[in-house]
Amino acid sequence: VGSVAHAFNNNLTGVLGSISVAQHYASDNEKLVNFLKKAETGCLAAKQTVQQLMMISGSIKPICRPVYIVPLIQKVIDSLSQSCQTTFNLVETIEKSRVCGNEKQLTLVFTQVLTNCIEALQGQGQVTITVEPPPDVSNQQAGAVTATAVPMVSVTIQDNGPGITREILRRVFEPFFTTRDNSRG
Repeated sequence: VGSVAHAFNNNLTGVLGSISVAQHYASDNEKLVNFLKKAETGCLAAKQTVQQLMMISGSIKPICRPVYIVPLIQKVIDSLSQSCQTTFNLVETIEKSRVCGNEKQLTLVFTQVLTNCIEALQGQGQVTITVEPPPDVSNQQAGAVTATAVPMVSVTIQDNGPGITREILRRVFEPFFTTRDNSRG
């Protein structure tokens, strides 16, 4: 996966270079410039996807930094709320929700999980996200960065949708498993 992702990334770099040159020559054609901006945006999004593939494959190591989970989740909620009628409740039971992680990867995870909730609820319903100390960790250790403690929080996401059948539940952690048909993302 890593070598294919790297090769694809190199191809995208060439496409982005060509788009940049085309934008320069098309500067007097607003309609064409807008199309080129959309192409550039798509290429940059594809490059991000390639980076994620390279992290998953182990070709590159993710950069872990202190991340405040609640504001990160709130940004994801704000972004997703614009296109649905789902109600999101974000509950934080600890003062600091800082962990060591990769902000892009965490954003992707929460975006995907919350998008799945929205789809299960068919755009309507309620999702509750609770951020709290993990089991067996005191409030003082949770979210704190010290020399002896790894910062940890527990994030629980619950919706009032129809649920998952037992057969599907057994497979949810299989790589690339999906219940979606090919016509849906």
